[in-house]
Order: sequence, then C-alpha cells, then structure tokens
Amino acid sequence: MSSTEKLGRSTTRNPSATGDTGFVGLVRRHPLTTFLVWFFTVGQAFAFAPVVARANGVELLVQPFILASTLIGLLLPAVVITRIVDGPEQVRELWRRSFAVWVSLRWYALALIAVPAVATALTVLLFGMPVGVSTSSILSALVFGLLL
Repeated sequence: MSSTEKLGRSTTRNPSATGDTGFVGLVRRHPLTTFLVWFFTVGQAFAFAPVVARANGVELLVQPFILASTLIGLLLPAVVITRIVDGPEQVRELWRRSFAVWVSLRWYALALIAVPAVATALTVLLFGMPVGVSTSSILSALVFGLLL
C-alpha cells in the first residue's frame, strides 16, 4: 500500500491518464495551491468587504462577513477540492472526521468557560473596566454568551 493510499488519497495524479486536462486536472495536480488561491481571493474578499464599505461611508456588521468568509472561503473549497481530488467517499469521510470528536468533559469546559473568562480578565487587566459597565453586566454577558 502506497503512502497516498494510506492517507486516503487517490493514486491517480496524472491528469492525462484520466483525461482531466482542464480545470479539474489543474485542481487534481495542485490541490493545495487551488485552495490557497481560492481562500486568499474569494475568502478574503468577504472578510474585507466591511472595511472597504466603511472606507466608502457605509457601515456594515463584520460578523456576517466573517461567517461568509469561513463558509465560502474555507469550507466550500475544502469540500469541493476533496471531491475533485479524492472522490465522494472521501468527502463523506471528511464530514465524519469533522464531527466525530470525542474528548473528556474538562476540555469542553476549558473551551466554553475558561477561555472566555481568561480573555475577559486579560482585557480588563490590560485596558481597565469599560466606562459605565458594571462587573455584574460583564458576567451576565458571559453567561448569556455561553447559553447561546
């Protein structure tokens, strides 16, 4: 078994052998380059759209654009390139591995409670308490954020 088969990748890398000489052949020959080109053009265009809009006097929320950048700039090309290079079975394997994460409860607690608490504490230590905001309102915002 070759190393590419162990990694779950197809061993047919010669596009002329499969008849793929167009865009699909390019993606099969250079999957990482294709991903990076997509991310740094399309993905970053979504991420920087609010900055460009603000420079032109239009205020836009940043969060929807960051979400779109993640979904369209990272997730979409990962799935499409995996499908082109390795086939539909590997796309199913990608989804399975993405959601089959089993760790102990303490790691979930660390990610959901400790990280936001430490980030908030460091922000208050470095920049001080926000003007007109009480400690109870900060704690209630943290708790509300955890419930979402």
